[in-house]
Amino acid sequence: MGELVTTQSLLGAAPIDGGGWAAAFRASGRETFQRLGIPHRRVESFRYSDLYATLQRKAPEAEPATEPLALEGSAVLTVRDGTVRGALPAGAALLSDAMAEATSPAAPLVGRINAAEQSGHPVAALNAAKADEGLVLTVRADAIAPTLHLDFDWTDGEQRHLRLVVVVEAGASFTVTETHRGNPGLATVVTEFRLAEGARLAHLRIDRLGAAARLSTALFGEVGAGAAYEAFTLSEGGDFCRAEALVALTGEAAHVALDGALLTGGARHVDVTAVLTHAAPSTTSRQSFRAVLGGKANAAYQGAIKVSPGAQKTDAYQMSRALLLSPRAFIATKPELEIYADDVKCSHGAATGALSEDALFFLRTRGLTGAEARALLVEAFVNEALEAIPDPALRDLATSAALEWMQTHAGEVSHA
Repeated sequence: MGELVTTQSLLGAAPIDGGGWAAAFRASGRETFQRLGIPHRRVESFRYSDLYATLQRKAPEAEPATEPLALEGSAVLTVRDGTVRGALPAGAALLSDAMAEATSPAAPLVGRINAAEQSGHPVAALNAAKADEGLVLTVRADAIAPTLHLDFDWTDGEQRHLRLVVVVEAGASFTVTETHRGNPGLATVVTEFRLAEGARLAHLRIDRLGAAARLSTALFGEVGAGAAYEAFTLSEGGDFCRAEALVALTGEAAHVALDGALLTGGARHVDVTAVLTHAAPSTTSRQSFRAVLGGKANAAYQGAIKVSPGAQKTDAYQMSRALLLSPRAFIATKPELEIYADDVKCSHGAATGALSEDALFFLRTRGLTGAEARALLVEAFVNEALEAIPDPALRDLATSAALEWMQTHAGEVSHA
């Protein structure tokens, strides 16, 4: 993007819509984004991820896309730029088809899940104004193939916006694997999910983007009584790579677990931001992220726990640990607690440092080279994060992607 990028240039001309709920949804997103503008570092939640500044400079040279990851036994949909390819699973419809129906079942859902967080959110607003494709999926308790792999392949370097809506009915379980590769010029992906009583959603996300990639995603969720959302994010970053999770625990005994590993180097950027709102009694949550940074990479982890009045017996925990392989690498950690109930258990912690010289010395006295010793320590650090993935198949997939990165970078003291 060589010319000045503005709010209006991202929005483009207003679409000619025939009316109905979809037109109103787009118009609302357009009005909100015009009011908010492109997020920049003076917006507190984007303090460490200045999208406006990123868009004003030339992107790094695009790298060849990585090969797609394969998950055995999973239905696969390839999302190539703005097009969804593959056989849709039962209960799924394309967003474009749903938006073309005046009385679509998607109308009460799109843009309405965790609406308190969606309203006033710049990425959600831009996506609402521009998204014309995606997926709307309802998972029933008798679903035959409760596993889906969404392979996002960004090939054309253009501006793309997609939206996913997932509803998991009472007692049902579903697993989504989301992988990103390529070099989007600017892509937003907004995911909305709602879990009914006793439902379960497992979500694995793996980013293996190119150095030129600019991707901002936002996930808005509602977790009902006794339901559970468990997610793991493995990201190598990009020129701008930000993943947000804004989830409300709306039913008693709801549970959310957000875990991840950020592995990045060069001059890449990665940001994980999470806001968990405990809005019902006896809800539990965990946030645990590890980061390994080399070169001039910069990362951010912002984790917020909000406890609403009446959400007694809340048990919430968050922890961030970062390993810096280079003196030029940087991570910003910002934990937040906002508590309006008096019978809760909430805690947070953070630690950042380099590899232990004592541990390196010990391993070298056992015959390992310096590079081998560093690689072994980094691998052990990352493997502890990967153990949080309960499903063996998903854990193996994430481990293979992490090992590929570590084989290149873990033994280095620093890299450009």
